[in-house]
Amino acid sequence: MAKLDIVDTVINHWRANAAVLFFVTEEPFRVWRDVTQAAKTLLEKRNNLVQVVGHDKISGFYTDGPSIETPKLKTNIFVNALNWIIEPWECLAERDSNIRNILSNPNQHQDLPPFDPKQDLICVMRDPTWDLNEASHKAASTQILRNIIQHNMCSPTHYIDDSGEPVRGKRMLIFVSPTEKLPTDIPEINPIIVPLPEDEMLATTFEPLQIADKVTPEARSRIVAAMRGLTYQKAEDALALALIEHDGKLDDVEALTNTIRRKKAQMIEGIPGVTYVFHDDIPFDHLPGMEELEEFIDRRMAIPPNIAKQHNITPLKGITLAGVPGCGKTLVSKVIIKRTGRDGIFVDFGTIKEGLVGASQRNLRRVLNIIRALNAVAIFDDIDKGSTSTSASGYSGDGGTSAEMVSMLLTEMDGGANTSSESPIYIFTMNRTNNVPSELLRAGRTDAQFFVDKPDADTRLRIFNLHLTRQAATCSDDRLKNIVEFGMDQWTSAEVAICVNEAVIHAIAKGRSEIDLDWLQKEVANTTPMAKNNTYKQDWEEMEIAASQFRHIGKTSTANTQPAKRHQRSSKRSIN
Repeated sequence: MAKLDIVDTVINHWRANAAVLFFVTEEPFRVWRDVTQAAKTLLEKRNNLVQVVGHDKISGFYTDGPSIETPKLKTNIFVNALNWIIEPWECLAERDSNIRNILSNPNQHQDLPPFDPKQDLICVMRDPTWDLNEASHKAASTQILRNIIQHNMCSPTHYIDDSGEPVRGKRMLIFVSPTEKLPTDIPEINPIIVPLPEDEMLATTFEPLQIADKVTPEARSRIVAAMRGLTYQKAEDALALALIEHDGKLDDVEALTNTIRRKKAQMIEGIPGVTYVFHDDIPFDHLPGMEELEEFIDRRMAIPPNIAKQHNITPLKGITLAGVPGCGKTLVSKVIIKRTGRDGIFVDFGTIKEGLVGASQRNLRRVLNIIRALNAVAIFDDIDKGSTSTSASGYSGDGGTSAEMVSMLLTEMDGGANTSSESPIYIFTMNRTNNVPSELLRAGRTDAQFFVDKPDADTRLRIFNLHLTRQAATCSDDRLKNIVEFGMDQWTSAEVAICVNEAVIHAIAKGRSEIDLDWLQKEVANTTPMAKNNTYKQDWEEMEIAASQFRHIGKTSTANTQPAKRHQRSSKRSIN
C-alpha cells in the first residue's frame, strides 16, 4: 500500500476544488493536526486564510479543540451542521426565525459557529457514518450531502450577491470515522484508509515522556520497532507503562522492548477475536509430515527483495490450509510463523463480529491496519465457521455484514500486495471449503492450497516421539512402534498428542518418567478415533472430497522424513 501523506492529500484536493474527503482512522487527532498544517501551508502560497473548524455530535463546532459541553442550539446535529457550513447565514435566516434571532443578538448566543461565512473553510466532521446510515434523519443527511457534491455547493461562486460577488467563501468537508461504511448512493466519496503511524511519528512519543535526548540511536530504533502496530496514543501509553515498570531506566533496552511488546500484545488482544503470537515464543519450527510445506515456505522466503522486485513477484502472499478437525492446521500455522521469523495475528472471524452497526467492520479495519503495520503473519482460523458462507456480493442473513467484511479483506489483500519480502502473509484455515466464499479460494488469492491429511503410521510414530520429548518422558520398549503404527490407525495428530499427554500423566502418577506400555496398549484399544466413528465418518469424507484439488500434506510417505533446512535469513529475523 502506498504511503499516505495527509497534508499533501488535503492540499492537492483543496486546489483541485474537491468538495469532500473521507479519512478512515482510529486517530482523528492526526487528521485534525495534519489538516491544520495543510491550512498553514496553503496560507504561505495565497493571501486568504483557510479557517479550520471541527465538528462532532457532542461539541458542535470548535476551532481549538473539542468540548464536552452540549451546544444549546443543537449545532451538534449533523443535518443542521451541514447547513451552517454550506449556506451563508443570511440564506439560513430567510427560512429560520431562530437563526434570525441569533444574527440580531449574537452576544446572547455563545453557540454561534466560530467562523465568518465569507472565510474559506475546511470543516473536519467526526463520525458521520451513523447519521448517513442509521439515524432517523439519514435520508435528509444523505440528500443534502448529495446536493452539496452534485451541485458544487462548496465552490465560492455558488452563492453570489446581486453584484456578482461571492457572499460565502470556499468550502471543503473532511469526514473522519473509524469505519468506512457509507450509503451506496454517494459513490463520489471514496474512503481513504489512514495507516497506523510509521517510525518517524512513533519516535515523537519520546518527547512528551522527556526521554528523547536520553536514548541512543540504536535504542531508539529498537524501541520504535517494538511499538509498530499501535496507534500513536497507545504507543505512548505502552512506552510510559514500560518506563514505569523499569523505574524509568533505559540501560536495559532488551528488557524495555520486551515489556513494550508484551503491552502491545495486550492492547491488540483487546479487539474481539484477536490473539497475538510472538514468533520467538513458539517452541518448534518443524512438524512431522509437513516437510513439503516447510520447503515451500523456506524457498519463497529466501528470495532476496531485489530479486523479487526484478522479477515482479511477491515471495509469499498467503496459504490456504484445509483439513478435518484435529489434523494440526493451527499448529502448522504456528510453524509458518516461526519459520518466517514474524509475529502472528490469529483472527476468529466469527468472534470479531459484533451486534452494533458498523462495529464488525471497525474491528476488522483495526486488525487489517495492525497486520499491515507489523507485516505480520495473519491467520484467519476456521474461517468457514465465521458466518462468512457467502460471496463478497451475496447475502448471509446478517444484513450484509459478512459480505462487507469479506470484501474489505479481499481489497486489503489485493491493495497491499507488492514485490516485497516484508508484505503481510495471509493464512486461511478451514474444515469445509463449501462454507468459504469462492473469492477466497480462487487461484491466485493465495500461493498454494494444502490439505492437512491424517498422519500415516510412520508420521504417527514421529508425532508420538516428538510429544514425548517435549514432555520430558521416555519409552525404551520396542512395542511402542507396533502400538502406534497399528493400534492408532486413522488417528488424527491431536488424538495422538492427547494420548501421549495421558500416558505421561499416568507415568508421573506412578513416580516414573517412562510411560507404561501395558497401560498405553489398553488405552489405545479402548479408544475409537473420530475417523472411525459413524457419527463423523461420512462428514469427514465429504470434507476430504470437497478439498480433493488441494495438495495433500501430513504424511511421511509422501515427503522427505528429514526436517526442511531453514534458510539463514529467516532464522535470524526479529521484529526488533
